[in-house]
Amino acid sequence: IGQQIVTSLYAASSVPLQEHMLVVHLLVDHDVCYGVIAYDMRTGHLVTYLAKVVVLATGGMQSLFYDDPSGVTTGDGIALAYRANATIQDIEFVSTEEGNAVYTLGGIATNLEGETDITYLYAIGECACTGAEGSNVLFGNALLLTLLTSTRAADHIALHVPRSFDKHAHDILPEHMYDIVRYLKGLKIRKDGPRAHTILAELQEVMHHVLLRKDARMLDHAKECVLALCEQYRIVTIQDINASWNMEFVSAIETGFLLDCAHMYIRASFERDETRGTHRRSDFRQPHETLVHSLINFTYDGPVFDTKPVEAMKYRR
Repeated sequence: IGQQIVTSLYAASSVPLQEHMLVVHLLVDHDVCYGVIAYDMRTGHLVTYLAKVVVLATGGMQSLFYDDPSGVTTGDGIALAYRANATIQDIEFVSTEEGNAVYTLGGIATNLEGETDITYLYAIGECACTGAEGSNVLFGNALLLTLLTSTRAADHIALHVPRSFDKHAHDILPEHMYDIVRYLKGLKIRKDGPRAHTILAELQEVMHHVLLRKDARMLDHAKECVLALCEQYRIVTIQDINASWNMEFVSAIETGFLLDCAHMYIRASFERDETRGTHRRSDFRQPHETLVHSLINFTYDGPVFDTKPVEAMKYRR
């Protein structure tokens, strides 16, 4: 399906594609999104894309639990939105049904039009969480929901997109660029320290066990392990010195995304002290009577947890 989508986009000459780009930062100021900063794998340079609207369609976070051969499900969109202080909802719900395939039900909180709580930032597909799927998923339904929300998002954007770029984007760009350059340079200049692939392998081992068995003891252990891996990540080493096609550098960035996702997943899994749908706690085997969404927001001290009541959705043509 993904290949068919790309082929269709190539056929539509009005849609310019920028390949081999890894978005590393969302340009967000006062809860308004103005574009993205991306890493060009071909040149090793950072590229800024100012935009009237940004739509995240980056998939889930399967690589948090398994070594994903595709290498594309690294939680990028969820982590980017989290760092920009968009609300992350129900991230503890991850399905492993139907041949042990992993599907992320939670993600960036959106409505059915794909709107997040950051103005002009939308999310669709597996990185988003509309709440429509509930606490479990049929994979065919997940595809249909993606098609539905994509269509609704496109219609909503067409009606509400700004007519011109906000000049404020140019004002905030230097500060944002400075912050992301400092972060990325920090990954490259270190000579001694752990490698990203080692950190990722340890992270996947821990999180795979959590996925199979959730209880307070396991979650506490996982939290301590992830905190220790984050300390290792602070001094991660990139041995490949090439500017172009430096996939070790790309892997280090994506490992940082997955560490953020691990923090959120563990916190939300610990706080939801019940078994419901794909979230199964061996120490709390029954569901609560009250239905709530879990909500995660970013702070520099770690994810902040909250809840909100589940509102029953009414069918609307």
